[in-house]
Amino acid sequence: MELDLHGLNVEEATSKIEMALYSLDTSINDNELIVITGKGSGTMNMTFLNIIEKYDNYNCQEISSRNAYLITKKY
Repeated sequence: MELDLHGLNVEEATSKIEMALYSLDTSINDNELIVITGKGSGTMNMTFLNIIEKYDNYNCQEISSRNAYLITKKY
């Protein structure tokens, strides 16, 4: 699964991130999520990091070549 935050405002991005994490949790087939934050001003990056740090059931790894993060479920 992949989520691209380009072109979204903070409110839209927050909603999309929360929905993607819920989908990841409830999916039988998807074990990972790539969240593309982009370069920009860093707002989407900070928005994403603020959300993901609330959860302890995910591993989060930065993919610097894509300005993105790989999210996987902890088992």
